Amino acid sequence: MDRPEGAFAPSIWEMSVNTAAEVMSANVFSLYEEAKARQWNAARDIPWAELPRMEPDVEHAMCKLCSFLTEVEFIAADGPAQFLLQINHCYLEAKMFLATQAMDEARHTEVFRKRALANGGGLKPVNKLVQEALRSIRSCETYTQQTAKLHLLGEGVVLSIFRAAQFLGNNHVDKRIFRLCMQDEARHVSYGTMHIRQFLEECPDREEELHEALDDLEQYLAAILLSPDIVESMAILFVGGVKDADKGLGAVRLLWGRTLEEYFSRCDRAGLSRRPRCTLPLEPPF
Repeated sequence: MDRPEGAFAPSIWEMSVNTAAEVMSANVFSLYEEAKARQWNAARDIPWAELPRMEPDVEHAMCKLCSFLTEVEFIAADGPAQFLLQINHCYLEAKMFLATQAMDEARHTEVFRKRALANGGGLKPVNKLVQEALRSIRSCETYTQQTAKLHLLGEGVVLSIFRAAQFLGNNHVDKRIFRLCMQDEARHVSYGTMHIRQFLEECPDREEELHEALDDLEQYLAAILLSPDIVESMAILFVGGVKDADKGLGAVRLLWGRTLEEYFSRCDRAGLSRRPRCTLPLEPPF
């Protein structure tokens, strides 16, 4: 429900997001309170001094994954931030929540960059398709289109990776990094899912534009997540080395299936059925 005109003092900016359907969600109030209570510090709350030395192949794989996540988290902060000036002050709670998301993602960028550097492995080159996918998210014409790409698909996939942290993390320091990032990411995905649901309840005639947004990003994600760099790195991390790489590939196949199911479930909760239209392969080609 939109707030009455004049509820807040007029702004000097002309804003483009002026209705509740364009930005609000039923859970944004509670998520904002949770976000305030669960802020953490990438320098203080990670026991960096306890990070053990790892086998070179395993360390290289972790640095590769962290380099990828560093790149991804930049856009997850920049995307919502670019719309903050466009959101009417009447929707203060949504604006404040998005500010916490930008802070969360800045912290994720910091922690994954620190992890890539911590054992001397360093940041690795990132697939150029990652930059194309991130540009796809930044170029959305409306905030809700961006939310569909970023929260339903992009951050949703990253959340699935974080949930696999008990296998990907080969020591308690890495596991803690993934666990803390996961709690933040879950808030963002929950907000985005419920925002899309509210948007479609109030604007059902605009469903197709959200499908088209997801069509666009899916083509990039399939190429990125199934690239040899990402698949091999995750396979090595799953089994803790290259010796049992075949078993690691089996674990990556299972993760792919689970990631797709979680994506479809989010879309279903949002009122946006993607199963018949999804262009991501149901079975990974390895």
